[in-house]
Order: sequence, then C-alpha cells, then structure tokens
Amino acid sequence: MGLSQSQPVKSQVGLKELAPGDSPVVDIIAIHGLDGQELFWTAHNGVLWLEDLLPADISDPRVLTWLGRSYIGIATIV
Repeated sequence: MGLSQSQPVKSQVGLKELAPGDSPVVDIIAIHGLDGQELFWTAHNGVLWLEDLLPADISDPRVLTWLGRSYIGIATIV
C-alpha cells in the first residue's frame, strides 16, 4: 500500500479533528512536516490511517492533525 502523491490537496491550515472519541482518554496530535499535506498520510485506496485505522487500535482516542504553512526552498548566499 503506497502513498499517493499524484495531485496536491489544498488543506486548511491549523488544527483539524479527525476522530473525536466518545469520552477521549488520550489526545493524539499529528503534526505535518515541511511542505506537508494530508494527502501524504492517505493511501491509494483513500484510507487515512490517522482517521480510519488508529481509533480502532487505541481505546477511545481523540485524533487531531496540525497543518502549518511551510515551504521548501533553496537559499543562495551571495
């Protein structure tokens, strides 16, 4: 199961709740890295493991993601 990188996704910047939990006993916050998008955590079959798989493996978590603006560039020193 590979990761899909074929088409960029315009994601909302900030905190997003993926799984609220019934009475959450733990908060899990996934922070996207440089040039990050939710797309990179989603498999070709559309499964977003943080939302679709993780809540089934941990007892009553609240799962959130944080997406901040970041850009990868090249700096030139003159």
